[in-house]
Amino acid sequence: MAQVKIITDSTCDLPAELLEELDITVVPLYAIFGEESFKEGVELPVEKFYDMLQSSPHHPHTSQPTPEDFSRVYDEFEGRDIVSIHLSSELSGTCESALAAKKGREGQKIEIVDTLLCSVALGAVVVKAARAAKAGEPLAEVKGIAEAAARETGFIFSVDTLEYLRKGGRIGKARELIGSLLKVKPILSLDEGKVVPKGQVPGKAKVFNALIDIMKENGADEKKVTVLLAGIQNEERIEAFRARIKNAIDVDEFIVSKVGAVIGTHTGPGVVMCSWL
Repeated sequence: MAQVKIITDSTCDLPAELLEELDITVVPLYAIFGEESFKEGVELPVEKFYDMLQSSPHHPHTSQPTPEDFSRVYDEFEGRDIVSIHLSSELSGTCESALAAKKGREGQKIEIVDTLLCSVALGAVVVKAARAAKAGEPLAEVKGIAEAAARETGFIFSVDTLEYLRKGGRIGKARELIGSLLKVKPILSLDEGKVVPKGQVPGKAKVFNALIDIMKENGADEKKVTVLLAGIQNEERIEAFRARIKNAIDVDEFIVSKVGAVIGTHTGPGVVMCSWL
């Protein structure tokens, strides 16, 4: 067993089999419909969430894990060093809860990494760190690898509508695109942890080409990369995007998954997430 334990949160959108393979423990965020609160991925399967998103009279909102949630998980791994890697502090209070749980824990070394990322971009950082931990790297080295990966990871995504980001209060600088999207699709990213526009294209047909162009402009074709893709209720489209990337970029590994409830609350169905490292 590796001395360093990797912990992340449920917005990493990584496949369950990969989480198990790399010994990654996930602390769930909450999706809330009216008075009902669900732990993402534990009490609310992703398919059920998207059914509720479109049928419930309540638009969901989300909440970070509590410090007590983190404390319970940290207690499970007493005796091991921990690198706890999480989504952007500009989008969620998850890192704040992790830091609160860390306070006063004598004798256990815990490092918190705010990636300023989310979804598969967070997932890319977590996978990189977990592989280093599994290889036996010490705490400081694993933390440094995670921090470097967070700086180097590319991330872009496209949504069918900005309405979910607007409702969730996470729209950031993409607000400037509202009103111009009757027949175009937005391409978005994160900058310093906040949502920013990267462009817009006329309809879904041209989205993939635009996304691949941005990947190339940001170094994805300079050497072999790991590419992480996620979507929901658009599996055939994600597979078509994977094939298009494979033909355009030298990919060492693909990791394909589904966008979970918390990220999906703010993006809606049909989202395409893409990250590379």
